[in-house]
Amino acid sequence: MVSGHENIVDFYGAYYHQAPRTPSLPEGLWIATEFITGATLQDLIGTRKTLGERWISYICKQITTGLFHLQKKNVIHHDIKPGNILITSLGEVKIGEFGFATFGRKSSSTSGTITYSAPEVLANFGNNKLEYDHKADIWSLGIAAIEMAEGDLSFSKLPQQKLIEKVTRGPTPSLTPWGKW
Repeated sequence: MVSGHENIVDFYGAYYHQAPRTPSLPEGLWIATEFITGATLQDLIGTRKTLGERWISYICKQITTGLFHLQKKNVIHHDIKPGNILITSLGEVKIGEFGFATFGRKSSSTSGTITYSAPEVLANFGNNKLEYDHKADIWSLGIAAIEMAEGDLSFSKLPQQKLIEKVTRGPTPSLTPWGKW
């Protein structure tokens, strides 16, 4: 169980609903989690475009603390991105959306959002034999930090194969000089 940490959305339970029982509800897996009053980091970036250095530092510290907790529990999230980072109305920062998460110290899954995926994850496309660990989630947080500073990710508009090539083989992209965001 990964719940019970201040930087992780609490999980209460899950239920698989079969359509004939209650026709008004769609068939599928229903998950009950903590209700968060606030917004996603994606929403915040969308309204503010860029975040100041203090906000970026605060958010990254909170998410890093949550990721450390996941590592201790042998969980790899696989989809750390602004849309899965929640900021409560009290300013608490929480990791949510564990739909792609795996248990174990290593994984070979290619699940998650490609734009935020680490090179070792993207190298697995079409192969699924190379293993990687929790450090892939740290890479994803780094990409989210770039998005917080820059306001968007210019490379995210590339076709999927070009993006994979750029991340796995291309040069490190240049960023806006420090202090200009």
